[in-house]
Amino acid sequence: MNDRKKELEQELEAIQNEIEDSLSEIRNDIHSWTDPRYWIHRYPLHTVGTSLVVGLLLSQAIGRSKKSSEGPGLSSLFFTEIKKFASRSAANYVVKIIEENVERTRRAKNT
Repeated sequence: MNDRKKELEQELEAIQNEIEDSLSEIRNDIHSWTDPRYWIHRYPLHTVGTSLVVGLLLSQAIGRSKKSSEGPGLSSLFFTEIKKFASRSAANYVVKIIEENVERTRRAKNT
């Protein structure tokens, strides 16, 4: 009876370890799926295109909401700077990924 109890405890512990490992994998997957770097690295050109379209739509929406008689407002200037920064950052990241891929290909050909 005591041996059977130990076997069941070991089996239960093994099941708990498997569940913990599975949950850990799921947490890691969710973390990478919600990390913008994952999507930028996986789909660099799509990400740049999407950010440009969203920036264009935002700038048009902000432009329409402003009265033509007013000068450029603080929020408009702020969004313009954010768009410039985001575009520069995305472009730099895409260029970095492309350069890394080119270098990796070059090294593979030399080996």
